[in-house]
Amino acid sequence: MAEQKKKKSLIAKSQSYFGDYLFMLLALCVPAVYYCGRRAVFVLLVSIGAAVFCDLTGGLLFYNKILLRDLCAVFTGTAVALMMPPTVPYYIPALASAFAIFAVKIPFGGSMKTPVVPAAAGFAFVSVCFPGEVFSFPVSGTSATGQFVSGTSLAGMLQKSSSMHLDPISVSDILTGSVSGPMGTACAVVLLGCAVFLLLRRPRAFISTMGFILACSVMALMFPRVNTGALASLILEICSGSLLFAAVFFVTDPATCPRKPVYALIYGVYSGVLCMVTRYYGIYEESVCFAVITANCSWPVIQSLFDRISVNGKNREKEVR
Repeated sequence: MAEQKKKKSLIAKSQSYFGDYLFMLLALCVPAVYYCGRRAVFVLLVSIGAAVFCDLTGGLLFYNKILLRDLCAVFTGTAVALMMPPTVPYYIPALASAFAIFAVKIPFGGSMKTPVVPAAAGFAFVSVCFPGEVFSFPVSGTSATGQFVSGTSLAGMLQKSSSMHLDPISVSDILTGSVSGPMGTACAVVLLGCAVFLLLRRPRAFISTMGFILACSVMALMFPRVNTGALASLILEICSGSLLFAAVFFVTDPATCPRKPVYALIYGVYSGVLCMVTRYYGIYEESVCFAVITANCSWPVIQSLFDRISVNGKNREKEVR
């Protein structure tokens, strides 16, 4: 009886978290469809469909129950699709979603027990397997008409240390997502709105987001990859690729984000530093998912060290008294 109540509580908690996240992802789908047209709709449907199918199949095969109620599969499929270019072959987001569910979620018993963020793992998997397709972005606006013209994303320009100047028009394009890049993570205005929503709905989770963005911002100012000024470096780093997207949706994952506010802040800062380091030295133009996975895997060890230090400190205080 107690076990059943615990399982129901976990499902309800998962539904609450991912329900909020899906609401925010829905807002990001609007600019994705606006800039990328029906191609964005098809990529979303394929990715979500693959995630839901794998979740349904895996739950029945391994646990003899339906796991779809936690909404994790729908969230994972949507998140994976929004990180993709609109020109990506349909089998790639399907493979990413399948890997996220079968390799990360199902083996560990559900969305609240995963050691790493499933969507981040799925995207990292296809990034390694199909980098040419995953990081091939069309010029903004051309995909909506079906005439795909190859372009260069902001993250790609930063990787090449291009000297980019900011003016009112380019800043407007960057903030509204009218640039080459992933179809659902380029609109900084909507992502900032999602961050505000997260602050109101999940203030504890937002602590990690704040730490992540703060760490990335400081490193962008201290170690710019462009020679056109600190402000240009800050705007381009924060608004390029999937950095803000990961800050809102991945760093705050309920299964991997620490519950204590102090630990949540440290975890966010730690993840942000890893994000910038992998951007500076990584081989891919967008490596935030690799940073998130690394933080997920290494944080338990770091937290245990903090716990030991805290316990030893308390014991010393008792001895002194």
